[in-house]
Amino acid sequence: MNHNAKKSEVAIEVFDLTVAYDIKPVLWDVDILFRRAKSTAIVGPNGAGKSTLIKAMLGMIRPLTGAVHFYSKSGLLQRNQIAYVPQSASIDWDFPITVLDVVLMGRYGHLGWIKRPGKHDRELATDALEKVGMQDYKTRQISELSGGQQQRVFLARAFAQEATVYLMDEPFKGVDASTEAAIVDLLKEIISSGNTIVLVHHDLNTVADYFDELCLINKRIIAHGPIEKVFNEENINRTYGRNSLAKAGLA
Repeated sequence: MNHNAKKSEVAIEVFDLTVAYDIKPVLWDVDILFRRAKSTAIVGPNGAGKSTLIKAMLGMIRPLTGAVHFYSKSGLLQRNQIAYVPQSASIDWDFPITVLDVVLMGRYGHLGWIKRPGKHDRELATDALEKVGMQDYKTRQISELSGGQQQRVFLARAFAQEATVYLMDEPFKGVDASTEAAIVDLLKEIISSGNTIVLVHHDLNTVADYFDELCLINKRIIAHGPIEKVFNEENINRTYGRNSLAKAGLA
């Protein structure tokens, strides 16, 4: 863990996190800090525990050991401040709900019990749909959209939440080049507003262009820090095995 970062610079602290499914460890002894107003890519091979780390940070999976703090407090206390964009494959797209209703879900944490979304909430949801280029689809059923369009809608839901931390699980998976470019622009806008992004990513070719920091993981943290310090052949080989950069066409 980088203990040199000042408390005021830290958005998320993960302490001594170990996660197992049945008795098989998936993440082992993870200590990591994610800095405020930075985008961090979590990268590693299949089965490395990338999605598990995000879910454990969100409290969706109970770890064997460890804790996660957002702004020095328990994640449960900070729920409104944390937006989650799940993997599109994990969502039931047949649920009968419109695009606008999905985005309005991002407002529920601000409403309290029983209250319904009001005019302000609808305006924020519509603005979020405009940001992702989906305003013309707001009355459509979510099941009618393409994979890339569905991904944009879930990003809009996160933006409507007005969170300060965004946890995303492979938001570029299955999207076309124009959607990917639009998402990258939005991520940069989120960061420039002082917010924090932690994002599971699989494409080594785009890491240096898209992100400020890199976390290389393979059940344990292999390396973590600014792209220019961490993204090198030695660390990639330690994460994926020898000659990984050459196999990815980057060497």
